[in-house]
Order: sequence, then C-alpha cells, then structure tokens
Amino acid sequence: MLNSTIFKALHWIATILMALMIAGYCYFQHIQRLTVRDKIYEIRQLTPRTWLYITEYAEPDMTAGNVYRYFLASKIDGDPLVALEKQHIAPTLTANTPRAKEDGIGNNISFTIHGTVYSFTTSSLFYDADGIAAAPSIDLTARGEGWKRGSGVNN
Repeated sequence: MLNSTIFKALHWIATILMALMIAGYCYFQHIQRLTVRDKIYEIRQLTPRTWLYITEYAEPDMTAGNVYRYFLASKIDGDPLVALEKQHIAPTLTANTPRAKEDGIGNNISFTIHGTVYSFTTSSLFYDADGIAAAPSIDLTARGEGWKRGSGVNN
C-alpha cells in the first residue's frame, strides 16, 4: 500500500515536470518567431503594388549588432509589424545596414547593398489590396564592407 502511494506521487511529479518542459519549449519557439520585437525603421512604396517595410531589431547586443529586415508586402493599414506577423510574411533581406538601394520597376525588385547580408531570398508572395497575388522577381547585388563604392576595385 505504501509503494502504491509513492508511485502515484512520483507519477504526478513526473507528469507535472513533463508538462512544464513542454510548455517552456512551446513558449521558447513562440518567442523566437516573433518579429514584433522589431521596430519600424522605414516604409516606402517601390511599385504601385509593392511596398517595402524596413524594420530594425529593437534589442541589439554586442554580438548581433544592428540587424535590419526588409519585407516586401502590399500597403498595410494599421500596425505593419502585427500585419506582417499575421500574414506570415518573411523578410526578403536581412542585413546589418538600412541603407540598401532598392529599385522597383514593374514586377522586378532589385537590392544593391554594401555591408553584411545575413539572409536573402528571391521568393516573396503577398496579396495586394484587391486580393490579387503578387510574386515579384527579386535580385540582389551585394558587396562586402571593404568594397570601394563606385570604383569597382576592392580595398
């Protein structure tokens, strides 16, 4: 009888510990995906259907430094950070500088950047205000930190 009580108590303790571990894991995964920790740095219209939203990481530290994310989407009314999160729009470009040169002509978007590129994707899909899917063609020209701008000769 004593063994039965001990096993029941150990079972409940193990169950509660596993539940706490699962809840902690889910919370950690949720926090890692949130981009709302960013703040809006700049919003600009590139083409009649495509807007650029540049966000800055709100909590830079010594190891990460400043991180800027470039999102392509349609015009967003209200809080862009919440809308980008709700629509599951991933950043097209993540870099250490907000000074990338962006050009939009028709359905083509091009980025030219002098700095460090952390991630880049050529695919972007979003819906415009009329509900029409937009998938612009995206290209990137990137030069490292030490590149002389305009001269074509590396330092």
